[in-house]
Amino acid sequence: MIGRNHFLLLAGCAVCFPVAASSQTSLGLKGGLSFATLSNKSPDFATRTGFAAGIALDMRSGLIGIQPEILYVQKGVTASGTPSGTSPKLDYVEVPVLLKVTLGTPGIQPMVYAGPSAGFRLSCKVLEVTCASGTVKSTDWSAVLGGGVRIGGNKGITLEGRYSWGLIDIHDVSAGVDQKTRTFLALVGFSI
Repeated sequence: MIGRNHFLLLAGCAVCFPVAASSQTSLGLKGGLSFATLSNKSPDFATRTGFAAGIALDMRSGLIGIQPEILYVQKGVTASGTPSGTSPKLDYVEVPVLLKVTLGTPGIQPMVYAGPSAGFRLSCKVLEVTCASGTVKSTDWSAVLGGGVRIGGNKGITLEGRYSWGLIDIHDVSAGVDQKTRTFLALVGFSI
């Protein structure tokens, strides 16, 4: 049975098809660094610096476009010193569907985008030990806001920065504190 969140993601994807029919479309590869943390984290938790990589489909009609993506993203936190609680390192496959506005200037095209993202957990480790089953949710829902520039037109290079706010507590069982993912991504992309 399809839940409310899954329905919203499918509805967002359905919007892509009419835009794709009358648009300039390009496929891109992207990768870069992720700087992740959790809301309401313990003082002895530090930002986890990891990486992100994946593909994006850029479908534009004029200034407005839709950009669905599939990204591997490292999230969570690391422990500094002796941790007083669990410090999960989380790896996700994320599927954002972004509404994008790109200025049509020649050569360098500034862009801004926003949209929802569904994250599907691939792994969870605490102190290099795999998390116990049922402790961290398998799906994370986020809101994404970002921007950047495209250099060289539709087949150019993109430089992007984005912030992803987790919308739900990552814990399946109560950990005594509501923790949500918070991630900044710095990405470089190449359209092919």
